[in-house]
Amino acid sequence: MSQNRHGTNAHDKERRARLRHAKIKRAQERQRNRRMIAGLSAFVAVALILNAAGVGGGRTSESVQTPDQMTANAQVPETAPQTEAETEIAAETETETETETETETETEMDLVQDDADSDFDGVNGTPYLWASPAGADRGKPQDTLGEKDPSYLEGQEKIIYLTFDDGPGKYTADLLDILKKHNVKATFFVTNQFPDYQDLIGREANEGHSIGVHTCSHNYKQIYAGADAYWSDFEQEQAIIQQQTGYRSELMRFPGGSSNTVSKGAKGLMTELTQEAGEKGYTYVDWNAVSGDAERGNTKDSILAGLKNSTLQSGSNTVVMLCHDLNANTVSVIESYLNWGQANGYHFLPMSPASSGAHHSVNN
Repeated sequence: MSQNRHGTNAHDKERRARLRHAKIKRAQERQRNRRMIAGLSAFVAVALILNAAGVGGGRTSESVQTPDQMTANAQVPETAPQTEAETEIAAETETETETETETETETEMDLVQDDADSDFDGVNGTPYLWASPAGADRGKPQDTLGEKDPSYLEGQEKIIYLTFDDGPGKYTADLLDILKKHNVKATFFVTNQFPDYQDLIGREANEGHSIGVHTCSHNYKQIYAGADAYWSDFEQEQAIIQQQTGYRSELMRFPGGSSNTVSKGAKGLMTELTQEAGEKGYTYVDWNAVSGDAERGNTKDSILAGLKNSTLQSGSNTVVMLCHDLNANTVSVIESYLNWGQANGYHFLPMSPASSGAHHSVNN
């Protein structure tokens, strides 16, 4: 596979994963060794105390030996002299061990630096993160991040990925205030339809919400004219996200979802785009529950009912809820939905690249 837009390919990712796995195993082994040494030290200390007290053999303090004395007085078993071949093998083994240790040390230092920066190389050294510096989990793969990754709870707990499309706009700040009040993190698939509110992307990221690309223009005719047109628009929004947060995003959502038919003017386009998204290293997200806030004639009551009913009817304990932060009615009822969800045992979490994408069937 050719190098993708993240500056890395499948082979590199596999190698980095193997190195991290090796690092973890070495750390675990060192921890076991430290525990063993601590246990032996404690045993020796107790033995010396008992020896000093004359316990176990009527020995007096005059017979107490220090650890150094014990080592000096220990009998070393005789061994047969090494042959010339054996001597050479031993020397080679010692050299290989030293080289391996140096290599492991260098690898660990590289990995520590990687962890301090990012787990994604990005473009020209710019790391890709799924959330934000304040989000702090930094989009690391599930196998190394473990319980810190939101996706870890999938299949174990009832979770809701609350997602908002099309903003930021004039109601987004109020929505962020409500989410902050309840300490809830959500996912925003952002556009540049309203440039005056661009700075709210930075606020979203700084408050720990996940940021995803929803295209820059949100102009269906323009973005679905072809693959080149789509990715050109996509990159414009990535540049805005990077400008506002300092980072690019691993998450994306196609306008209309991957199942949209508005793209049929370009035959097979969604099949092509969904495949390319994976090749470029992105996680594209659809949904399995809808608030109904995109329907004409929606009201506060209809949206709140839609949120609750769609959650229960999703058929999954991992709910990916579609909302729009451009709708004042949605923002007005979101607090009631948060209270309802938490009262019914749901965890509201931001999305990561390892999260369930709730993918639709591609129709083009």
